[in-house]
Amino acid sequence: MPDCWQRGGFGTNAYSWSRTTDARSGSWAQRVNITSSSNGDRKLISQQDFGVCAPPLTAGHRYRVSAWYKANAAPRFKAYYRNAAGGWLWWAQSALLPTRGAYGYAEWTTPPAPSGALGLSVGLALERVGTMTMDDFTLEDLGPNPFAPLEPGAMPAP
Repeated sequence: MPDCWQRGGFGTNAYSWSRTTDARSGSWAQRVNITSSSNGDRKLISQQDFGVCAPPLTAGHRYRVSAWYKANAAPRFKAYYRNAAGGWLWWAQSALLPTRGAYGYAEWTTPPAPSGALGLSVGLALERVGTMTMDDFTLEDLGPNPFAPLEPGAMPAP
């Protein structure tokens, strides 16, 4: 596994993971193959820890996650956050992304982070029978939602 990443998933599905040399850049990429599925998903997500790998989350900020992937079934981005009790909760997901026979770029911007969210975990998930190969993830803090109401007494930036 790449540093600070974990393989995850839930539900009733038969799957396998592999490290592959079929990378977009570098030497390795991650591939998941789901051969049967009744429900759930399999995903590669950033590690859900207490801050060594999981970046801090700021309430009201939006985050852009991007990756290069190829898949014969439509994947989607998923996001989780860590609460004050240390638990990880599902937060949001993108619309389904297109299938791709060759590597293609995708990005998704999260909704504003909820109050009380302390850490962030994001990744790509496959929810149906198919194969997906993933590489070159990035994450960017876009700052506060420009359309969110201001806190009482706050002044907008000039």
